[in-house]
Amino acid sequence: MAPGTARTSSSSSSSSRAAAALDASLGLGVRRSESFATFNNYSAQPPASTTRHSSLVVQGSFEPWRRHFARSYILAPVLLLLASTFLTATVTKRDIRYAVGPVVAVFFSTPWLLRGNTGRKFLWWMMERKPWRRFFFRMIWRPHISAVAYLTAPLLATKLATRPCMHVCLEKRIGVCKAKTPARLARAIRFVAISDTHTRHRFLQLPHGADVLVHCGDFTMPEVYPAAHHEALRQLCDFFAHAARTCGFRCCIFVPGNHDKFVLGLGPRVVQEHLDKHVPCEARLLVDAGIWLRARGSECGGVALWGSPMSRANSKSSPNDAFQTSYEKEHEVPQGVLDIPREGKLDILVTHGPPASSDARGCKSLDAVLDNHEIPQPRIHVFGHTHEGAGEVKARSSGRCIAVNATSIDLSFCASQPPILFDVPFGERDEAPHQLEVVSF
Repeated sequence: MAPGTARTSSSSSSSSRAAAALDASLGLGVRRSESFATFNNYSAQPPASTTRHSSLVVQGSFEPWRRHFARSYILAPVLLLLASTFLTATVTKRDIRYAVGPVVAVFFSTPWLLRGNTGRKFLWWMMERKPWRRFFFRMIWRPHISAVAYLTAPLLATKLATRPCMHVCLEKRIGVCKAKTPARLARAIRFVAISDTHTRHRFLQLPHGADVLVHCGDFTMPEVYPAAHHEALRQLCDFFAHAARTCGFRCCIFVPGNHDKFVLGLGPRVVQEHLDKHVPCEARLLVDAGIWLRARGSECGGVALWGSPMSRANSKSSPNDAFQTSYEKEHEVPQGVLDIPREGKLDILVTHGPPASSDARGCKSLDAVLDNHEIPQPRIHVFGHTHEGAGEVKARSSGRCIAVNATSIDLSFCASQPPILFDVPFGERDEAPHQLEVVSF
């Protein structure tokens, strides 16, 4: 061994002995050794003489708990945002009865943090069990939806301001998000289509200058925001009246969905009477019925529209089953769709549910209707019901029809999708009417 090496090792050993003597005089010898064993060897066992300091040595056994609590850091910003949401709702006194909901939602949001699809399976299990369904909606789903609505409203307002509408061109059979409202065709009626607002209609930004507003159903959400039938009808009338005054719509059309049980509870006749009384423009409820939109005083021409609230059932135990087709009869064509006139033309078909060719959860019977050449083929089919494909525009392989999903909210029930805007031309010799007249057929 080289002399330098021996000198170095002897000096290091002497320094370590001096440090040990100093630790012994200060009573730190045991702690120093335990700390070294703790941070360098998690499997090291504490000496028999150091049992009173064993917590320092077995600290490595808490490593799985560290990973578990690291996931809880996700809740830290959520807690801060929910606290600000609670204060905002309290100060502004808007939806004060749901102000406590966001705070409660934090304690019941743990299923969303489970790995993989475990959380989703757990939630669906609770929704399918009737004893737990009421608890789920009141203690989990309602607070979660309320929290998301308040927290994302400023962000959605900024997002929708950059793309106020999605323009669907019937000639090119495509849909493109526009930063500005495009110019309308010379001889055409401009339509704006929305769907599945689920009481989020106040967050929508409707374009100005259009003629007809079409709502494809699911205006309410009774399992989250329970309201009496007359209250839901009042909200619908207020929304149409506000849209007519601020955006200049000359006609508002409502086709109910599977959540709109107030239409069945009150009856279509009562709903239509309230629309005629409280909406300052033409307003129609279409339940398996059709209308002509033409110039006032004209006896021919115009745009033909048919509305049907049909949709396929989400599950056998879902409480939202208004106007739906059961699983056993999903291949049967509903009578309301069969009532479409076999003669003449059909420009727009409005249904709440999609066809199976556009969505896997769509109606196969609706595809059979669209492929039936004995029935007039529409130029555009507007629907909602499925939130996954919001804003999708698909051209059917057979015929000239374009399928458009006009759903206005996403999977988090946030109004993040812009309204659908499209122009339907009159005949070549017809001029765009200055005053619209709605005629049933």
